Amino acid sequence: MGKIKLDHTALGQPAFVVRMREIRTALTGNPAFAALAARLPPFDTVVDTLEARNTTYNATVQLCGQQLTELDTARATAEDAARTLASASEAETTDAAALLSGGWHLVEPPEPPAPMPAPENLCATGGGLEGEVDMQWEPVSGREGYLAEWAADPNGPWTQFYVGIKSSCTATGLNPGQMYYFRVRAFGALGPGPWSDIAQKRAS
Repeated sequence: MGKIKLDHTALGQPAFVVRMREIRTALTGNPAFAALAARLPPFDTVVDTLEARNTTYNATVQLCGQQLTELDTARATAEDAARTLASASEAETTDAAALLSGGWHLVEPPEPPAPMPAPENLCATGGGLEGEVDMQWEPVSGREGYLAEWAADPNGPWTQFYVGIKSSCTATGLNPGQMYYFRVRAFGALGPGPWSDIAQKRAS
């Protein structure tokens, strides 16, 4: 027993119309479907309506595309004119009050750079290889980078082993099983900030 598979749902509008026309042609004069003859003209009407609506839609999309291009061109032209007028206004005066009186918005002065705070939550854990210690800490906003140091005594002397932008690093080449002390600080436009609290960990 056969059952019709309505596989047209995945078709686009033009392909769907073509498929419906194919079915219409196959049914016309087909003795197996003689009783359907009266149903074919109404079917033609709905397919014709769909095709007409699709044609109108495509024309509208094309027109909208042309109008959007014209709109973008007009906007770019107006922006160029605004830049030219702004340059001419600055040629007349650079007094802030005068420029504001001309309706212009002024560029905000940049925020002065802030000193770097000490990194927080410094944590030292065993490294993956012998003689290593892994470190990580909370990222510091606005930093240009970090400096990290280790020492065999909490009072130093300290040895720098990391300079980078990531808020994690690994100290290598340490004596396995020995206790070490670690600290880190961020640096920015005003130079380095204060050191973090000290973390301690025995090297792997």
